[in-house]
This record gives sequence, structure tokens and C-alpha cells, in this order.
Amino acid sequence: MAANSNFILLTSFLLFAFLSFPSIIC
Repeated sequence: MAANSNFILLTSFLLFAFLSFPSIIC
């Protein structure tokens, strides 16, 4: 089960953005 490194980077970036946006809004 090999995953693409670009997909991992994109997923981690989206997760980071999703977790950081509430802090920026509040």
C-alpha cells in the first residue's frame, strides 16, 4: 500500500489549515 508523497503533503497541509483556521477566526 504505497501512498504518493505529494498526496501526503497535501493532506497534511489541508489538515493543518483546517485545524488552524478556527484559531485565526476566533
